[in-house]
Amino acid sequence: MSVSIDASRCIQCHRCVAVCICNVFQPGSGVPVVMDERRKNCMHCGHCAAVCPSQAITLDGRSSGDLLPIPASRLDDEARAALFTARRSIRLYKPEPIERTLLEKALRLASYAPTARNAREVHWTILNGREKLLPVLEQAAEALACSTDSRYQKILSRVRQGEDVILRGAPCLIVAHAAPWRWAEADCSAAISYMELALHSFGVGTCWSGMVINAARLKPLSALQLPEGHVMYAGLMAGMPAIDYTRIPYREPAGVTWI
Repeated sequence: MSVSIDASRCIQCHRCVAVCICNVFQPGSGVPVVMDERRKNCMHCGHCAAVCPSQAITLDGRSSGDLLPIPASRLDDEARAALFTARRSIRLYKPEPIERTLLEKALRLASYAPTARNAREVHWTILNGREKLLPVLEQAAEALACSTDSRYQKILSRVRQGEDVILRGAPCLIVAHAAPWRWAEADCSAAISYMELALHSFGVGTCWSGMVINAARLKPLSALQLPEGHVMYAGLMAGMPAIDYTRIPYREPAGVTWI
């Protein structure tokens, strides 16, 4: 971990001390002190550099002055409501692959999803193009057909007859995976949720690929080509929607207990 404070810039506000939960910084008599014995505990979250108003902190070779500023404008009420309420689970897609530039933009946004201890161990595999998904469809159907769940008894024959009840004809599959650890599934789920909203903002339709996730739990799907030791914890089928929704369906208010 490499962190330094430019004393000539530091205004001694001690905000870095306040936001560092690893206690890497101590107040000192003026410029905060970087505690050498605490460096190993740094999570590299970047909060110290992000909070510094005088651009005095350099973390892991990046000066706070090199970081992008937070825009002053935020989403208005209408745009915010549209982002969350207009998203639908899409199961009817146009056959064309998604433009790679859109996927790359969404990936960049999804990289800001929270992870436990800022571990950032979520990895992505994207199969973009219908022909690339056909082996996944076949392997997932085979795995599900071997399960004890009665709902999957006829799934393999349906798929082999040309009925895609698993991927719903999607031209793209986005997989979030990681090596198993305590928070791997939560981290991947948070990342895929960010990805889903990011893609929705670009007009790309998505739906959680729960059947592929279930199949991968029953039997490794070699067609996904995951790194050795990695597990698929979350995934989206994706594509440009074949139909447009014009209304927002009603949702009952969430149950809540106020304390």
